[in-house]
Amino acid sequence: MALTLDLPKSLEAELHQEAKAVGLSLPEYALRLLFARPPIKTLPQNGRELVAYWQTAGVIGTRPEITDSQHTFSGGGAADPGLPGAVFREARSA
Repeated sequence: MALTLDLPKSLEAELHQEAKAVGLSLPEYALRLLFARPPIKTLPQNGRELVAYWQTAGVIGTRPEITDSQHTFSGGGAADPGLPGAVFREARSA
């Protein structure tokens, strides 16, 4: 299976340096990283569990250029300043 990834330039450069340090090409190094990943024991069952998983994995806040993705797809909502990243809650009518 072929997989194409659009990596930020900084991440590509970092991975390339790591690959070079261990004597591998970038594709070979990326494949080793994927094989070495910790498996997900239990898949998230709802949004709260998914966000908790993303927080544990350190994913939230890694894409500062995406500021309104939740707002765009949820149809609006108020930002929750207590959560890192661009996480929004939909406004509920009373």
